[in-house]
Order: sequence, then C-alpha cells, then structure tokens
Amino acid sequence: MNKILFIPLLFILACGNGSTTQDETPTTQQTTAAITKDVDAPTFQTMIAEKEGAQLLDVRTPEEVSAGMIEGAQHMDFYEDNFKDQLATLDKSKPVLVYCAAGGRSGKAMDMMQKMGFNEVYNLAGGYRGWSGAGLPTTAGK
Repeated sequence: MNKILFIPLLFILACGNGSTTQDETPTTQQTTAAITKDVDAPTFQTMIAEKEGAQLLDVRTPEEVSAGMIEGAQHMDFYEDNFKDQLATLDKSKPVLVYCAAGGRSGKAMDMMQKMGFNEVYNLAGGYRGWSGAGLPTTAGK
C-alpha cells in the first residue's frame, strides 16, 4: 500500500503544483500593452511637434492626397494590396500618428499596427477633414 501512495506523491513533487509566488520573476509573455488611441486635431498637432521620432502617416488614396496633406506625412494608400507590407517598413518602436479622410481607415490601420506589434499608435479622430476644418496647416494650395 505504501508503494501506491509513493508514486503519486513522487509525481506531484517532480512536476510541481503550478502555483507561483509573488517573489517569482514575471515571464516574457507578460509585456506592457501597446498604446492605441484616437486623439483630436489639436492633440494630434501637439504630438507631431513633441513626440520624439514620431512617424506621421497618411493612409488616404492618391486622389485625396493630391488635394493636400499634413506637412511631413508619408503616404501609404490603405487600399493598396501591399498595404500591410508597407506598414512593416515603419519602426515599430517609434510612435505612429496616422490619419485618413475622416478617421475610419486610419482606425483600421491603427488596429492592424497594434496586431503587428507597434508600441504606440495614435489615430486622428475626424481625419484630414477634421484637421483642415479646424484651420490647422496643410500643404493644400502650396
């Protein structure tokens, strides 16, 4: 009878009970959550000026961009077949400030970037229309 109890006890001791203590170091799976957030035009403008190394991204169509864009933005058309490949060329460790015409496509792009492992992505709520409607500077008419 002692042998029957000994084998399960040995198995439990060898495998452990799966519990952890507060003193143990966190696993690599526990990481800081990425920041993804919709921001208004004035906040977006401040972030462009103040976020170190920020990447400004316009995801509108070429036709939309031809009417004007936010100064310093790089263009990647959301509707291009290789859009995700283009996003992969951005630095995931630096903030991305993304916009489209009204905020829908850039919101979807923000979600894509979050899934791709970007650390910090901000979407311009109201998009380019909201930006230009607020009287903020654009390349239109230059």
